[in-house]
Amino acid sequence: MARRTYALDRARPILLAGDRLLTRIRNLTVRALPSGTLFPQEITQYDPWVIREALHNAIAHQDYRRHGRIAVVEFPDRVLLTNVGDFLPGDVETVIRQDAPQAIYRNPFLADAMVELNLIDTQGGGIKRMFEAQRRRSFPLPDYGLEQSGLGYRESRGPDPRRALHAVPDGADRP
Repeated sequence: MARRTYALDRARPILLAGDRLLTRIRNLTVRALPSGTLFPQEITQYDPWVIREALHNAIAHQDYRRHGRIAVVEFPDRVLLTNVGDFLPGDVETVIRQDAPQAIYRNPFLADAMVELNLIDTQGGGIKRMFEAQRRRSFPLPDYGLEQSGLGYRESRGPDPRRALHAVPDGADRP
């Protein structure tokens, strides 16, 4: 699979972008064998909640004054979400350690609207919950970093389907 790039469709409501994006990302179901059990478990390579949370964070924390765009790039082994913005407290470690709402929001009206629609959480725990969700699944942890044009979020695919017991394409009949 080659690299695929998606940008948020400006003709559609930005708050509906999460569901549309999830349908475009290739998210195989794999059978993994967790340690301590003899029974395989079917899980998707990406946790839909984690991808949706990362996208909603990119939307809420974008620096719209810079007229950039939010991009989603799907590689064979990972998904990269980028926006033109940065962490207001400085870095992801500060966000996780603080585990509390920020005193300043770049887009307070947008953030408030997204909270009212239950799209994001202003308690400051969304990023921490993303790390915990990946850890519970024994998947690689999210990687936040500053890209050339802003903030980048990298989500690795999880278990390599070649090492998993069996990869099942979405929509296929399962035994």
